[in-house]
Amino acid sequence: MNIFRRELNPTCEEELEQLRRKIRELEFTIAKNPAKLDIDREVLTIGGLDYSLALFEQLGGKPGPSFLPIGAVFELVDRAGGSITIRHIVNEIDLRRAVKTIEERQRKQDADLQKIIALERGDNHD
Repeated sequence: MNIFRRELNPTCEEELEQLRRKIRELEFTIAKNPAKLDIDREVLTIGGLDYSLALFEQLGGKPGPSFLPIGAVFELVDRAGGSITIRHIVNEIDLRRAVKTIEERQRKQDADLQKIIALERGDNHD
């Protein structure tokens, strides 16, 4: 506050310093936040398993108030470095794509399992 001014309103420099302080506080909060929203890819990356499980409980995994309605569908997009990336599926096209991906992955896992079983039996006919 400038004692030589009659008004108590902050100067532009004081307002600028207040904004800088708020920006630093927000940057610190964002930096330590385990969840990052990627608007362009429409995904949420969550760091840490404990935090991920707690967030899923609040998203609708347990009875009581939650962020999303019952029946909300999520797709696990990526797992890397102790974090997961999820996408909230809201339309039928994305849901069909996610189901197709799951079915393809399951077919591959089933085929791999059959190969392992065949190897254990000694059936090397591949």
